[in-house]
Amino acid sequence: MLLDGIDPIVARQGKAASARVAEKKLKTFDVVMSEFLINKGEAWSKVHSRNWRQSMRDHINPVIGDVPISAVDTELAIRALTDLHRDHPVTAARVMGRCADVYSYAVLHGYAAEPNPFRYKGHLEFRFPQRTEVTHLPALAFAKMSQFWNKLIRVEGVGSLATQWTIANVSRTSETLQALASEIDWERQLWLVPWSHKKTRRHNDEDVFVVPLTGLAMDILARLGKKEPDERLFPIHGSQMLNTVKDINPDITVHGFRATFKTWSREATNTDSDVVRACMSHKGGASAVDLAYHRGPLYVEKKRRHLESWAGYVAGITESADVVPMRRA
Repeated sequence: MLLDGIDPIVARQGKAASARVAEKKLKTFDVVMSEFLINKGEAWSKVHSRNWRQSMRDHINPVIGDVPISAVDTELAIRALTDLHRDHPVTAARVMGRCADVYSYAVLHGYAAEPNPFRYKGHLEFRFPQRTEVTHLPALAFAKMSQFWNKLIRVEGVGSLATQWTIANVSRTSETLQALASEIDWERQLWLVPWSHKKTRRHNDEDVFVVPLTGLAMDILARLGKKEPDERLFPIHGSQMLNTVKDINPDITVHGFRATFKTWSREATNTDSDVVRACMSHKGGASAVDLAYHRGPLYVEKKRRHLESWAGYVAGITESADVVPMRRA
């Protein structure tokens, strides 16, 4: 080397530096995302960090989680976001911004290079335009609910059980996916959903939204088996629930079952609209006093009766809400 005018020490240092650069560029999107969250530290609350991470692992990691972040390009970014934008455009916009933040962090630390494939302005805005109008997701006619349910319960796997749980409890997909075993009160047959998991959050994160569990819901829990308190009830991605539904009926979405419940409640039952809204955790025009009342034992039992009627209708046991199935002992 010396004869060629090359200093061997400098050459070794150059090779080592090149190796470090190459190693950096092999870091996967998921690894960089975890590093990004660690970097945030105490700047974010534990709830926000958990929700942030969960949304990325549900919607982005199945597509690019194991891909070196240096290899993530516009084509992969579009592939990761397309289904989410079609079904949940608001969530997609939020997740897109989070992906852009992770990629910017990667550029700063030498894991990837500009331009940012997740940038919206002047780039992804032409593929994913913002929706200014509310889009109502396709819902199943309630008259076809029991037919759908009979097909659903024949599908094996956690994706089917998670979908059954979501339908039985009229919950949102995010609430089902974030549900922990510790949120279940087995003795009183209640699901105590933290407000941090709800679409409409409250200032007090210690507060909970009470979902009375029907016999149908308790049967689903029994099929899940024993879990540790901090373990997720349904450790899957949201796409698995959507795929389960689409395999049975490609024209509807998971969230659409909430609309099915609302229509059934309005057209096939005499249940007070306040009880229906409470079952769906819709605040409506309720005051703080009303909301406190909705968490009381008497009102919880009103919700339980209506959800039991819904469970009976879904399972094909009853044809109207006037016949209430027996509560599981």
